[in-house]
Amino acid sequence: ATVTDATGRVVGALDGRPTAYLNPTFRWQPGETRLADWTIPLDMGTPPGEYWVTVSVYDEAGGSLDLLDEAGAPRGQSVRLGPVAVAPARDAWRDGPLPAEVSPLGLELGPVTLRGGLWPREPVESGQPVDITLWWRGGDEPLPSALQVGWQQGEQAITGEQVSLGPEDWPASEWRAGEQVAQSLTLRLPATLSEGEATLLLWLAEDGIPRTEPVPVATFEVAEADRTFDVPELDRRQDARFGDSIALLGYELRATTHHPGEPLTLTVAWRAEQEMPTAYTAFAHLLDEEGRLIQGAGQDAMPPRATDRWVVGEVVQQSFQITPPTDLPPGEYRIEMGWYDASKATFPRLPATGEGARTDHVLLNQPLRVGETATE
Repeated sequence: ATVTDATGRVVGALDGRPTAYLNPTFRWQPGETRLADWTIPLDMGTPPGEYWVTVSVYDEAGGSLDLLDEAGAPRGQSVRLGPVAVAPARDAWRDGPLPAEVSPLGLELGPVTLRGGLWPREPVESGQPVDITLWWRGGDEPLPSALQVGWQQGEQAITGEQVSLGPEDWPASEWRAGEQVAQSLTLRLPATLSEGEATLLLWLAEDGIPRTEPVPVATFEVAEADRTFDVPELDRRQDARFGDSIALLGYELRATTHHPGEPLTLTVAWRAEQEMPTAYTAFAHLLDEEGRLIQGAGQDAMPPRATDRWVVGEVVQQSFQITPPTDLPPGEYRIEMGWYDASKATFPRLPATGEGARTDHVLLNQPLRVGETATE
């Protein structure tokens, strides 16, 4: 069983027999109901709010067991329970130890102490978002509302984003003296950083005015980013937009007539219009003359570099495999393209505008003819 917040960060876990240790499942009788009473310890600094408990059952030899529906068909391997309300910590917890994987810091930022932090240890690309968690201890004085982020690489100093001090549901204005609070953040490394080491700096601010001096918190190894901002040579140009984030520049679709059952390669050029916090999934689907989807004739895939790593102006090429079914009648077909957020249950699509736009997708200008003979 794992306890997670709304972002999916794990704040507590339990791994053991479903009920008492001396009551293993091989002793259970068919149809018998067993009651489990679990105590799941939460990480020091877990802020109050709503959390979820995800439960799975596994066999050490065979892996996780499937959840079965009424018909006996598998429906995943875990179930989510909740939400569970977590209250503010009691006073006795305030001096508890940090989780074992956290790097101790003990940095004083005016009235607040940064006790420790957790961040990626592997190299990261410039322009890439990184997840970090900071463990704070509040002081007796009122705290500023904002935390300013900065980066230092050699002689280059970059002021980054400004974020709230403390989690959204437990801001610094609510902290009690001496309270420990864990804050999860997603920060984006500046795209102007070069290969090598870069230092993360933090300081407190209020209304855009610094309240403390910057302090170095962590060192990141910046990897070389293989990016291009040049538009490639394309057979077809088409100008369309998906939300305010992604532009369709054009594509290559060389076979104008195609055999049923033969895979077809479509190569598309995208451009980032702005930085995105979401890793979107792109799709390319074959439609008939009535706009109906041809089942199995398309592909949904993330691009070679996830969209949450794109920087403004970056051009990314992506290839799709489309295979018309062997029994598809000869005729003229269209290809629809678009983007959606696969992390959300409803898979919301980005709105489309420009050439060929149809609310939440774009129809490529070039039709595809399915017939007996393929011609270039």
